[in-house]
Amino acid sequence: MSQDFRSFSFHGCGQGNFPDPAATISASVGQGGSNNSDDTITIQTLLNNVPAGNGGPQPRLAMDGIVGKLTIGAIHRFQARHLGWSDGRIDPDGPTLPRLRSYSANLDASGLDAPNPNQQRRAHVSIMAESIRRTIAISVLPHARQAIRKTQYELDLVMLKLNKEVLHIKDLFRGGGPEQRSFRVFNTHFAIAQLSTREAKQNLNFVRETFATMRAILDRRRGSFGGNPWGETIVEVDPITEYVKELEHTIAYSPYQTGNQKRLTRLGISPFRIYFTNLIDGSSFDRYLYAVIHELAHFVDDEKKVKIEDHAYGFQEKYKTLAHNLRIRNADCYSAAAFDLALGNARLAAIYPNLRVIEIDPVIIH
Repeated sequence: MSQDFRSFSFHGCGQGNFPDPAATISASVGQGGSNNSDDTITIQTLLNNVPAGNGGPQPRLAMDGIVGKLTIGAIHRFQARHLGWSDGRIDPDGPTLPRLRSYSANLDASGLDAPNPNQQRRAHVSIMAESIRRTIAISVLPHARQAIRKTQYELDLVMLKLNKEVLHIKDLFRGGGPEQRSFRVFNTHFAIAQLSTREAKQNLNFVRETFATMRAILDRRRGSFGGNPWGETIVEVDPITEYVKELEHTIAYSPYQTGNQKRLTRLGISPFRIYFTNLIDGSSFDRYLYAVIHELAHFVDDEKKVKIEDHAYGFQEKYKTLAHNLRIRNADCYSAAAFDLALGNARLAAIYPNLRVIEIDPVIIH
């Protein structure tokens, strides 16, 4: 079964599918609504899924397709409890229907309301908070581009040395020039010292092409709000309101371009965006920046042939022992290498303390 998205947090990542919003209505139901019989039954069914103690109807509604005082009253009751206001009507594109659907997705095996682990992530997200999140996410894009550009430059120094001189790969450790420092950092994150010179060239060329594609995406975003790859903004706030287990602890996610496109479209999700959830609210600028670079590595991979996935994360001990053939297909290796080379090891260590390397001086972008 194909997956819809890859998710990221500083405690681990995952992948999963978005809920299929099967419970839809063609027109408004309730006070002053169109009140189509089929739509009314859908709403009555959804309302009955809500326990009385959480704003559900009491007694349960007859699912007869008729909008009467009890159905309108039940809509008022649910809206007042969950939205803080009520107009007694549910519109197809309004905020009430997604809240109702979340209960259907969150019933336990007995049909009773189960605890919603997604509640904390979704609760009381204000328009102001989403606006701030969107603004910060957009503001890090020029910095991500600059960090990737600097990383490309450092990688070019290493590739020039490898292509210009006939040497053993470990010769790059010798000396104190910029090529030696760059190689040591690339080796930390991509483990190329164990390879032959030919293999190292091949692996670093793949890394170079990946960074080049990441930069090409960001080059279309020049300026504070400019550009739009494929006609869309590259970052956006998370619009999902239904419960999705794999997004419980997620701060950012990127949909697969090979995912269920019909489902993504119905949910208002684009496969050409990186989405930030409210769990990143209040985080440092660097955490936004790291998440963008990490998700960009996923964003530019070839999902049908060579995927850049999450084999290990910087906070895990296995990150340091991951095989080189997995490192070039590991998103955190790209974000960690970019931070290490372009922004300095101290800023990387502020996110992942176990990746602190004392002997490497930070390189600051001018």
